Amino acid sequence: MSEGKFEKAERVGADADKLEQARPYQEKLQALGRSVVASLHMLVRNVKLYDPENDIFAKPLEQLKEAMNTVISIDEALNLQGAGESFYLNNMLIKIDLSSLENVRYLLREFERRNVGGFVLTQRITIPELRNFIYIFSKESDENVGE
Repeated sequence: MSEGKFEKAERVGADADKLEQARPYQEKLQALGRSVVASLHMLVRNVKLYDPENDIFAKPLEQLKEAMNTVISIDEALNLQGAGESFYLNNMLIKIDLSSLENVRYLLREFERRNVGGFVLTQRITIPELRNFIYIFSKESDENVGE
């Protein structure tokens, strides 16, 4: 092996400094991810009971819009993927507490039922766009699924 390919690390603390700087970013993304999943769960579940134009959706739609747009402004994209019994936001596992586990499972089943693994946003989203997405995503399909 050539000695020129390897360099001696001067300071072990440099990586620790980077980790310390990344911690607030990770915590912020975790909080935003939990907010996105919780809001999506509530909206997908309740749009089956109420018209999407109902005032009951005003605050949750605003919260979801703000959380999504914040993620997009931080990372230039929002990539929400469901896998197993978990959600990943921009390739980071969203850590949830036990009290939210059933909500996550419900949302994952809704994704699975529609054969959707997740979605990606690269531009800021508006309330009307979110309302349309929730309505379309939550519609019950009358078509029979093939074998």
